[in-house]
Amino acid sequence: MASVTLAHVLSVIIIFGSSPVSTGRSRNGDGHCNYRFQVWQPGANVLETLKDLEFKCQNSSVHSTSQLLEVKSQLLSTFSSLQNETLRIQRDLSSQMFKVVDLQRKQNGFYSKLENMRNAVDSMEKRVTHVTRDLKGLNSKVFTNSDSPSPPLILDHDITSTTNNNNNDLMGVIKTNIGDLRAEWLLLKRQSQDMKSETMQLKYGQNGIKSDTSKLKDLINRVQSDTTRIKVNQKDITEMNGELKTMLENVKLDSIEIKDAQSEVRLDVVTMKEGWLKLKTKWFELEADLNLLRMENRHLRNVLMKLLEDGNSTQWESLLMVLRDKMLPLPPAQQPANSPEIPQNNVLELESGKNQTLSVPRDCHSLYKRGYVISGVYAIQPIGAPQLDNVYCEMINNTGWTVIQRRGDGLINFSRRWLEYKFGFGNLYGEFWLGNEKIHMLTRQGEYVLRIDMWDWEGNRLFAEYSSFSIDGEGDSYRLHVRDYHGDAGDSLSYHSSMAFSTEDMDNDLNARHCAVDYKSGWWYNSCYSSNLNGVYRMGWYGQGRSGFADGIVWFTLKEFDSYSLKGVEMKIRPKL
Repeated sequence: MASVTLAHVLSVIIIFGSSPVSTGRSRNGDGHCNYRFQVWQPGANVLETLKDLEFKCQNSSVHSTSQLLEVKSQLLSTFSSLQNETLRIQRDLSSQMFKVVDLQRKQNGFYSKLENMRNAVDSMEKRVTHVTRDLKGLNSKVFTNSDSPSPPLILDHDITSTTNNNNNDLMGVIKTNIGDLRAEWLLLKRQSQDMKSETMQLKYGQNGIKSDTSKLKDLINRVQSDTTRIKVNQKDITEMNGELKTMLENVKLDSIEIKDAQSEVRLDVVTMKEGWLKLKTKWFELEADLNLLRMENRHLRNVLMKLLEDGNSTQWESLLMVLRDKMLPLPPAQQPANSPEIPQNNVLELESGKNQTLSVPRDCHSLYKRGYVISGVYAIQPIGAPQLDNVYCEMINNTGWTVIQRRGDGLINFSRRWLEYKFGFGNLYGEFWLGNEKIHMLTRQGEYVLRIDMWDWEGNRLFAEYSSFSIDGEGDSYRLHVRDYHGDAGDSLSYHSSMAFSTEDMDNDLNARHCAVDYKSGWWYNSCYSSNLNGVYRMGWYGQGRSGFADGIVWFTLKEFDSYSLKGVEMKIRPKL
């Protein structure tokens, strides 16, 4: 999975690396230079490849997660079925044990009844023995009396009657005893029959116990077999857990590789985007230089035509040679070896002996006074600056404004370090920061006016203007000085006056927190801000859920709230007239 991703990354890099960027130059019939630029832009196939790569990475991660969940579900289902089977076996075993205990209890009851019946039989036998013995004794007495010699004949009728009564009583007693014995014998016989019936039932119960015991043995054998199978399944589950852990580790490794590949792709895309933006910026700069050369060419033609009209050919030829070398001086590293140095007062001495001052433009206002009335990028050199620098000039209202900051599309990241804010960054035709050092060089030439134009997301344009604006040098951390506000956007900058400049690596604010880090910007923070024009580019009203801070492009007095980010901003300066 990771190798496929890396291959896609390499293919994307090759596609980007193989795209052409070319320039061309030709001369037309009148001697002017025509420039043609072909700037590379990412094609649909490149974007489609990136989308396909991202889709595959996401699908691979989702597929791995679904497989892992499926294996886990199968394991849980198997384990649950085994647990249910074990509980069922335990329940059947408990039921059989209860039956065995109940049968043993019944058997004990049968044995107890049998013992009682035996005791009753023994008692009956004893009673029969006593009755038999008594009957034998009585018979012996009767026979003894009959065998003995007859007493003397007594003819008394009362004595004879008494003897008959005694004999009758004795016979009645004998009959009574015999009847009792017969009743007890019948009772004994009935109990004996009951005992036989219960004995049969006991035999049946014993047979049932034997059958249940056999079933119990079979059940125990089944339990042992199931226990063995459970142990084998547990071993299999342990092995599957090991395999599952291995799969998880592999998935984690694949995820890490995918994330690394995605990070590499993102970095490559960001690098290519930055390269494309640099090429675009370079193209704009070349176009600006071309426009500047064209305007300078027209200006030189006007000067030369004027000299030709004066009729002094020697003077205009000498001036032409001087202007060729000195009108637009190159940086020191690019100047010809035989070119003379530019005088510090920027006065060009003509070979005719007359001194005529052709001063280098100090700002956009000086360019406007020379007749440059079209807004665009021009080269200026403030007093004390080592070389010419390009700036964007806005030629309106009979003056030239030098633009020092612009926001409008969010393509440039303004959360940067001290050196970047010192020398400037961005695209003069798009978003940029001119540079604290250049702003200091401009404003130390005299008293300057600052104008800030703002556009909100509802289509309104407002402004704030300060009649005095300057910043100190780097030794005093480019400290801001601003006063005398007027406009319709409200004053949100005077709160920052006399404050040093702060960036993410230079904390010069008065707050215990690091305002530049919290609000992702470089600015003259106080504690922390009333305006934050170098903040993150956001759309209108925004929440603070991502960073926890109101880090947008904020001019507080415009909406009386710090969670509204402006659509566009321009900061520009001109000399106070």
